Amino acid sequence: MRRRGFSLVEVIAVIVILGLIGSATSSLILTAVASYTDSSVRQALHGEASVALDRLVREIREIDADPEQGPPQVAIRSAAVTGLQWGESSSLRFDGNLLVLNTDGAHEDALCTDVSDFTLDFFDGSNRSLLRGGGVADVDLPRIQRIALRLSLTRQGMTETLNTRVFIRAAMAGESAGESP
Repeated sequence: MRRRGFSLVEVIAVIVILGLIGSATSSLILTAVASYTDSSVRQALHGEASVALDRLVREIREIDADPEQGPPQVAIRSAAVTGLQWGESSSLRFDGNLLVLNTDGAHEDALCTDVSDFTLDFFDGSNRSLLRGGGVADVDLPRIQRIALRLSLTRQGMTETLNTRVFIRAAMAGESAGESP
């Protein structure tokens, strides 16, 4: 006698095996999607931090020499661990979760959002930090030649931190001009 079809036990066994294969496959797919999402967020954070630091490097590098004293003294009016003021009306400040740059005294640009940490450190020609108690003393402001920046952005539980050090051209030009006879 010939059998036609499958028994109930065979059908249940096939359903269980297909369920196990589907479960394993779906967990692999979910892991891949989560990794892609994390990578996308991290890439976006890195890109935003990189663009913001590039802009800051350009602005800080071009700080003028102090018009009263000339190079290598720079025209920095105020320097603190989370902010900087230079020239007639330019400033940089960490405001909550925003990094705000003002280069013309009137218009403020939010360089990036989701800022979890922003710190500055200031160095003289001997690479000694001039930062004391959260700021730089007024007598040390003209001696600033290098500025270190640390920017951290956080989004969806992920943090991206970038660091850089900027040499102020006016200070460096004065240094080389002072060394020549």
